[in-house]
Amino acid sequence: MAAKRKTTRKVTWARYDTADYLKTPADVAAFLQLCFEEDGEDPAFIARFLGILARSQGMAELASKTGLAREGLYRSLPPTAIPAWTH
Repeated sequence: MAAKRKTTRKVTWARYDTADYLKTPADVAAFLQLCFEEDGEDPAFIARFLGILARSQGMAELASKTGLAREGLYRSLPPTAIPAWTH
């Protein structure tokens, strides 16, 4: 009797992005409330949340509404943003 070969399967995971699930104004409001309850004192934390919100609305659409460049928004709100508050 031949020995059975053990086969391995490659498991792939879908990319998860919270921005994909912020569909309604109520979703956005709940998300913002959570952000400020979780750590509203940390500017980097808030910047990450704002980046997620911006992606949920569409960066191109947000750029059009605000008059800012889409590329500038991406640079300003990356997932690893560490903001510096200036006067």
